[in-house]
Amino acid sequence: MTDPLAQVCADLRKASRIQLANGLMQGNYFDHKQVYAEGIPPSQARVCAKGSINTAITGHPLPDGNLSNPQIVAASEHVRRYMAAFYGSTVITDWNDSPGRTAAQVALLLRKAASWTPPQRAASVTA
Repeated sequence: MTDPLAQVCADLRKASRIQLANGLMQGNYFDHKQVYAEGIPPSQARVCAKGSINTAITGHPLPDGNLSNPQIVAASEHVRRYMAAFYGSTVITDWNDSPGRTAAQVALLLRKAASWTPPQRAASVTA
């Protein structure tokens, strides 16, 4: 069985790569207009930070209907806790949608979150 933190970190690294490859969408999980105009699947369209996490885990930018995928929940919670520790905010959608935000900035946040070990996790490993 995979260590839950290792899985979260792998998912966030993949989400970071998707963000860089697809480009940034603000205000929605993915760019619907791009999908229709270019005839591409949603997984290849511009995505927001949450959309890139969803795509990394499920192959589609939209979350499941009842937001119950435990892998998505774990990755999102890890990012929320990382942002609380280093950004003073816990709402990735607000941060993602800030004017001037870039795909590179979102990808960097996801990579940094993937490299972060929450404090209580670090304490339990060294104890």
